[in-house]
Amino acid sequence: RSIKNTTELKTLTSLLFLFLKKISTSRFKQNWNANSTTSVGRRFQSTNQINAFIGIDLRHYESGNFLAKEHITKRGNPYARKILFKCIHNIASASHTNPCHIADFYEKRKRQSTIASTKPHTIASIHRLIRTMYYLITHNKLYDYSLAQNR
Repeated sequence: RSIKNTTELKTLTSLLFLFLKKISTSRFKQNWNANSTTSVGRRFQSTNQINAFIGIDLRHYESGNFLAKEHITKRGNPYARKILFKCIHNIASASHTNPCHIADFYEKRKRQSTIASTKPHTIASIHRLIRTMYYLITHNKLYDYSLAQNR
């Protein structure tokens, strides 16, 4: 099911914030306040650590002249991958009424690619979403499309 209005998109992003908050703390019961937003920064020092926790970091293998195709490791949380995968598709479908730089990135990757599969583009968009969310949480800011568009 795709998101049709702004309240559903705001609900989805707030759920994503809560999801990132829950995976960033060892205890699942924590009050939502200004001090708890820095717990993401304490548990994960970079977005690559969040990618590894979720399992979307790339596995690289080479031996001699052989260079294998890169795949995601899938060693992390499978529920987090599924939720974020669906979030990207919902963000892309809601972008017709609510512009978002994640959806712009996803559509740009799809247009430029010759591959029929959308999974690599979705994984790249998940990484972009995680980087954006990490920045917003660690700097205690709100998302603004006009600011994100200039970057």
